Amino acid sequence: MNTNHEHEFYWYPHQNEEGWKCAHCDFKPGEPPGFSPERDRLDTAGKVGAILMDMHNTNLIYVSNGSHGDHIEAVVAKRCQQRGLYDQYSIARFILDQLQPSHAKYWKKIGTGVFTGRDTRARCPCGALSTCSTLKNGENTYRCTRHYGFAADMIENAA
Repeated sequence: MNTNHEHEFYWYPHQNEEGWKCAHCDFKPGEPPGFSPERDRLDTAGKVGAILMDMHNTNLIYVSNGSHGDHIEAVVAKRCQQRGLYDQYSIARFILDQLQPSHAKYWKKIGTGVFTGRDTRARCPCGALSTCSTLKNGENTYRCTRHYGFAADMIENAA
């Protein structure tokens, strides 16, 4: 084991809370290796951030940008410290608690609209759901992926 450096620990998803590892030499603090309640408390935000990114990278959740993730990380880390809960299941639950209200409200509105025949989602002129929009002459133009860019110009010019 190389000990000629300061250990720089990071958290990686691992079962049984054994996810702490040195970025340089793979040293895992604690007993069993990788289980370190001390690291959980010293770098709660790092552990939260790693779990948040894993949930995002596996498409379980969506985090729109870095500042959105930073906010969730800070709020969840504080909640972990306030409650004394540092395990990955509690962290995942706290992350979902942060996202759930707006997520649930949005999808309930969409679901109700579809169910009642009043779907208000933007659509491309071809009828497909819009995936992008452009502002032109003060009005939004909506397009699906198939009709975005060059194809959209062709449709508009053919009309």
